[in-house]
Amino acid sequence: MNTFIIYRKSDGEPVLQEGLPSNFTIETYDTSYSLNRIVDHCGGVKGDYGLLWVKDENIINKTYTHEFTIQDGKIVFGVEKVVDDSPKKPTPEERIKALEEERLYLQLALAESIEKQEIDKINNQLALAELVETLTIKGVL
Repeated sequence: MNTFIIYRKSDGEPVLQEGLPSNFTIETYDTSYSLNRIVDHCGGVKGDYGLLWVKDENIINKTYTHEFTIQDGKIVFGVEKVVDDSPKKPTPEERIKALEEERLYLQLALAESIEKQEIDKINNQLALAELVETLTIKGVL
């Protein structure tokens, strides 16, 4: 698998790392879309950013686990990235949002249930009216 890294030339800071889709080669993949996204998001002009292709799987894997910069077109690795996999408690705002979404879901479910009950009630009334009409015509009532 090939990966490319777009970095700021001024300080070597990587701003984007993307793996190449399996149906592309380095020669056939157009990185201009990614570069345009970086310019739109980070500012500057295309000339402010460099592109580095990485083919070595071990180096690619290390870019995900270590801090790194690009110097003279080569990757310089730093310390290992701190990975915090501990579950995070939701903030009060996130909890409120989740509760509001749940409330809206329950309101929708309740409205659908009431609508179904109303339809059933109308159908029962129509059936009862038909029965009374039939019994009246036959002289039972």
